[in-house]
Amino acid sequence: MHHGFNFGILARFSKNVFLQDNVIYKPALAGINLGSMTNITVDGNVVGVVRTQINTLEGLRVEDNVIQAGIVTCTFWSEKGDMCYDITMTNNIVAGAYWAGYTAWGHECGVYTSNTFKNNIAHSVNRAQGGVGAIIVPDRTSKKQMSQCYEASNFVAYKVSQEGAMYYDIGPIDVRYTNMTMIDNAKGIGILMAVKAAREYSALKTNFTNNFIYGSSPAPDCPAAGGYCFKYTKCGLMSTVIVYGPNDVHTLMCKPYDMAWDIADWGAQTTLTGNTFANFKSRTDDGKRQSIFCVNEFASDYINPH
Repeated sequence: MHHGFNFGILARFSKNVFLQDNVIYKPALAGINLGSMTNITVDGNVVGVVRTQINTLEGLRVEDNVIQAGIVTCTFWSEKGDMCYDITMTNNIVAGAYWAGYTAWGHECGVYTSNTFKNNIAHSVNRAQGGVGAIIVPDRTSKKQMSQCYEASNFVAYKVSQEGAMYYDIGPIDVRYTNMTMIDNAKGIGILMAVKAAREYSALKTNFTNNFIYGSSPAPDCPAAGGYCFKYTKCGLMSTVIVYGPNDVHTLMCKPYDMAWDIADWGAQTTLTGNTFANFKSRTDDGKRQSIFCVNEFASDYINPH
């Protein structure tokens, strides 16, 4: 499928759907959009170059006000997410998108056999004030994930203009990012957590464990004959921020996605265990600042202990 004027594949209100080994090139809005599904498998697909579209009714470029992503999982049609059950999202590649490579659901903490979102790759995601490799949120159908702990793992992102993987929503009090590989992203990897006022001093936890985070890669940001040039200040891990106001994973959410627009929480703590940071320099090859850690530019003046 190529050069469509809307979603490459739209599946909604359906059961027992199997999408495998499809190539979707230059769709508009999203390559694959899933909503309100039961028993859906998306495996081994490639989405390339999600295009800008003009909204003729509003006179706006779509990139300015709605989602443009490679694969959208149960987040497009509702501010709180569609109810989807039994999702398998494995071995897919998104190469070139605007807002996000994926919106996806995580899994229960410690359950690494889960195939809800596993072994997927995103790269070259930028523009439209977006550029997140994957926005991974809790499974909306899981009370445990929505109120206690959820985890995202086994994902690869490289050359994206925001975070390779990112979370910003309200619900769990323990968020974990594990066994991911982040390569040459502008903001590496990051977690934001939104809480209710009643949890202002609660023991909220964010964890980064056994991730490989690589700084400068051999692939240039401004190739001599590439027809593009994106120069970014870069870091490996963006500081965790805990605030009162969530940012919905939805069509009209704030951009960039890490825009923490509320006051900070006081009871949170971030733990880093077994992560590897490699090939970071003081400057990129294009002369931009590079560091292992960076602070969220939109955050409150209080950053929880790391």
